[in-house]
Amino acid sequence: MSESTTTPQWPQVARPAEAQLTILGLGPGPIGAVTLEAWQTLAHAQRIVLRTARHPCVAALPNTAVTIACDDLYERNTDFATVYAAIVERVLEMAALPGGVVFAVPGHPWVGESTTPRLLETACLRGISTRIVAGVSFVEPAFAAVGVDLMDGAQVVDAMLLAAEHHPRVEVHLPLLVAQVYAPWLASDLKLTLLNAYPADHPVHVIRAAGSE
Repeated sequence: MSESTTTPQWPQVARPAEAQLTILGLGPGPIGAVTLEAWQTLAHAQRIVLRTARHPCVAALPNTAVTIACDDLYERNTDFATVYAAIVERVLEMAALPGGVVFAVPGHPWVGESTTPRLLETACLRGISTRIVAGVSFVEPAFAAVGVDLMDGAQVVDAMLLAAEHHPRVEVHLPLLVAQVYAPWLASDLKLTLLNAYPADHPVHVIRAAGSE
């Protein structure tokens, strides 16, 4: 009997209607974590705005589009509110051009990404059509790094929100992921808040660049 081999083919999926603004998640790190939908969207984009070029997968992205980053806005402004407002204006200016724009963010557009609701709200007011392309967030690889199943009752909270509380509104018997601890002063404030609920010798795992090598 003779054996025949066939080359597997990707299923043919109808492309969604084009949007003037596509907010896309790049995943937590390496190019292998970028979804097929995200890759195809990037490959067909005319313009790409990166929230930051400091992401492990950026160097491996398709180079067929005009691509700019927003790192300069972080360098020129001292507070996040001003930075986010400047990013929204930059992205929506490009969304109004023929062919629109893809705005690529680390992780998932709806997990810890403050620009997403601002962009969607302002785009709606300006009559700009939008689309969200999902990505793997930092949450799954962070819990995987310490061997915790999210279905066991995991908690996720932004460090800034938690540090602003006097007594943390958390369940101390369940795993807690405190995300985006980006500065020593924030870690210090966070510690003081957590000491109101946890004993001083409670174990803490510090996770950096979850999902990357």
